[in-house]
Amino acid sequence: MLGYQGKHYRGDNVVGIKTDPARAPAPGSRGRASAPTDGAVRAPLQQTEESGGRNEEVSSSLTQHRIRRSRTGQEQKMSAAAPQSELRLVVLGRAGAGTSLAGGTILGLQDSEQGTEASVSQECRKLRGAAAGRRVVVVSSPAWFGSGCSPEERRKHISSFIALSSPGPHAFLLCVPVNQPTDGEAEALAALLKLFGPAAVGRNTIVLFTHTEELEEDERLDEYLATWRRDLQELVESCGGRYHTLETRGGEAGERAVEELLEKVEQVVRESERKPQNRLD
Repeated sequence: MLGYQGKHYRGDNVVGIKTDPARAPAPGSRGRASAPTDGAVRAPLQQTEESGGRNEEVSSSLTQHRIRRSRTGQEQKMSAAAPQSELRLVVLGRAGAGTSLAGGTILGLQDSEQGTEASVSQECRKLRGAAAGRRVVVVSSPAWFGSGCSPEERRKHISSFIALSSPGPHAFLLCVPVNQPTDGEAEALAALLKLFGPAAVGRNTIVLFTHTEELEEDERLDEYLATWRRDLQELVESCGGRYHTLETRGGEAGERAVEELLEKVEQVVRESERKPQNRLD
């Protein structure tokens, strides 16, 4: 059984975020907007346009990489395009949660191409490539929630991932270590709810579990969550019951895990296109 600081961690803290994608705008919001035609979520206009060209200034300082997938036949697969021509993903997580590794895994990068967690700790990174026959953009954000991040740094990082995922992300991937308590993740969901509205959390966020190698060899993730981690279960429920992990033994299983994740993202897109979305204007 998984240990936390040498003991079984049962996760006694409770995540207190409840979201309903169909509910009316929160008090103080100034309007209701229909969902974008491509199923992406949008930030409020005053957040992205305030202070003139602030976002242009932020984005100009960010490192952007264009990644080419080297697998044989990948371009041919892309000709039989998925319903969404390009999927834009924003990867979030606390320090050490594996955001850089997750982004690189989705795009099939080698370790030398992925960089390290430290390289993502200072600024957002934007990677573009192909995965499972889809064109994919992955924006990895530094840890802006939890302790150690000032309000100014938090605003900078949020503005950065909004700018780099323009015209809007199709899904947020919240990296959550299975061997840690959920101390900061509720704060991240609360910020997304405030910025993008309840649908961004309840419909457009997928919990991406990391550090699953800490589980016992014969222990399944769903069994571990049900038996030991009520706090993680409640986090998943806040995100519409959506969760995934990319951590496999590699090979075909790893490729299939990426494909299944992108299928879940496409399902999110389809649901977003069908339902009206509230946002804060």
